[in-house]
Amino acid sequence: LPAFCYSDKFRDSINPPLNLSYLISSLNQSKIESEVLDLFLDSIKKYGIKENNKLVNSSLNNYPDKDFMLFIKRKLLNKLNQDNYFMIAVNGDLFQQSFFVLREAKKFNPKIVTVAGGNLATFHPGSFLDKEFVDHICLYESESSIRDLCTAIINNEELSRVKGIFYKKDGSYIRTELPKLEEVSKIQPPDYSKFDMKSYLELNNKRLIALTARGCRANCNFCGIAKISRKVRIRDPKEFIKEIIELNRKYEIKQFTFYNAMMNLTPKHISEICNEIIDSGLKINWSCFIRADFFIDEDTLKLMKKAGCELISFGIETGSKKVSEFCNKNIDLSFASKMIKNCKDKLSFCFSTK
Repeated sequence: LPAFCYSDKFRDSINPPLNLSYLISSLNQSKIESEVLDLFLDSIKKYGIKENNKLVNSSLNNYPDKDFMLFIKRKLLNKLNQDNYFMIAVNGDLFQQSFFVLREAKKFNPKIVTVAGGNLATFHPGSFLDKEFVDHICLYESESSIRDLCTAIINNEELSRVKGIFYKKDGSYIRTELPKLEEVSKIQPPDYSKFDMKSYLELNNKRLIALTARGCRANCNFCGIAKISRKVRIRDPKEFIKEIIELNRKYEIKQFTFYNAMMNLTPKHISEICNEIIDSGLKINWSCFIRADFFIDEDTLKLMKKAGCELISFGIETGSKKVSEFCNKNIDLSFASKMIKNCKDKLSFCFSTK
């Protein structure tokens, strides 16, 4: 979905959506065919990268640009006309755009099954199912639920057996039990084959995002990562590096963002990832996110630099202790300041703060 138009300084953040890539891999396991309507990339191709967000503002009740919405509608209807699709699914976090797309899909084909997922749909499912054009919600991480939901609909099976969904039946809302969390080792690598990778990599200077883990040890109340993943699960470093090697081979990617919320979940995790990169002989650069008051010793920082780390982003959010406590961030600002200074002065890391 088109979220907003990036400025040139944010080109590195233009990536094919990782969440959809994981869902495609999951559907592949059950031989369920899927396609992507990439309205985000299509909107950039048509309108270019703007300095200001003039086209879409998801905080408004009305879209400010009718031409833009007609463009989205044409793209959607052209796609739906191409084949006999039985389902359309969106990330509900961009709820204005999600509602528009699902509404138009239902108008085009009232029999099409509409599905929303993501943080907003998971934690406020009623706000979605209240809409007559939304049929189902896939809750939390959705690799297994979207796959099982598709299988049940194709085989005309009872939906109550599908774990991790919220749906309508006879005027009532039904929530099924959550599935057991899949071990990260069993989750298939993301599949980018449905995306126009050539265009993405031209736009973002050949950079991709990847996850070394799921979940977060913190529990900030403005962020859904810890809640949506339900628990921290760390990937096997060897399996992770296999994925990076394959992306490097297939797309000639030499720049990565390790996109999990906290790279410093444990000191051992960081060291193992770095050592695997070094031992593999990969010549890549990468950036990551760390929580600034979770200690990383100087030897680990040096190892990160040796393994190609060029940028560390610290999630500070605020310099106010009161605001930090209100957000359940509870960060030790004094320690965070020392950590950032250590990275910059002793190791010449580039760094950013949020």
